[in-house]
Amino acid sequence: MAREVTVNLGGEERRLMYDAARAAIEIEKRLGKAPTKVHDDDLRPGVHQGAFSTVSLVFLLWLGLRHESKGLKEETVVDWVSAAFKENEGRLLCGLVRDAIALSGVCGFTFDCMAEPVEKPKEGDGDSGKATAVKAAE
Repeated sequence: MAREVTVNLGGEERRLMYDAARAAIEIEKRLGKAPTKVHDDDLRPGVHQGAFSTVSLVFLLWLGLRHESKGLKEETVVDWVSAAFKENEGRLLCGLVRDAIALSGVCGFTFDCMAEPVEKPKEGDGDSGKATAVKAAE
């Protein structure tokens, strides 16, 4: 299952994804709080009177995009975010970053409601690993 979110920044579609444990450590070091706190407090504009943390948003975008470009500079991401703000897309970016974090496990768990549904086999379809009793012939 893909653990990424597509975001349009800098005129291109980019894949936003995180290495869960490494990203969690970097978030705590840089932002000084747990990833769940950042996810819930810094990136929820609807919950906090329409405000979100631009510092957190830029850092998390950079952190989730640098897998595609090892030399990506945070200043470049600032420029992309600035252009997105002119298009009134700040809330959209926050939502995409929240989704990517939720899918990746950065908070120590994944939000399964974000994952694509996987159809489970119906009982009786194939080998479910359950033994069945067979009545011995008399």
